[in-house]
Amino acid sequence: MKTQPFNTTYATVAEFIEARQSELGKTDHEVALALGDDFDKVIMLIKRGAMKVPLNLIVELAGVLDVDAADLLKMVLAEYDAALLATIERVLGPVTMSPAEIKLLQAVRKAAMGRDPIPLPLDGESVLMLVMA
Repeated sequence: MKTQPFNTTYATVAEFIEARQSELGKTDHEVALALGDDFDKVIMLIKRGAMKVPLNLIVELAGVLDVDAADLLKMVLAEYDAALLATIERVLGPVTMSPAEIKLLQAVRKAAMGRDPIPLPLDGESVLMLVMA
């Protein structure tokens, strides 16, 4: 979806949205239209800090802001409930991956053809290769 590096220097999601809109030269109305009909008030409330980003709008909002949806989801979840985000990452691993990590994982899954790859460690920790058993 997107290539813009995610900047985590903003204290709130609202500040991030405001800054990203400014970088892209997009108005609140343009962002609202990209989300669907009648979202002008929602954008205004989010940017004022009076409303959190609805989770069902993450993908669309990431698209209009030209940022990675997983990165935006992570930022929004951290604002909703940091303990929940920490638990998700403890259980599932990191919420975000780099484009190179995604490409590598997709290649491994394709090569595995439904089998579970077995990592062969190089030094007890580093993986040298994956064997598709």
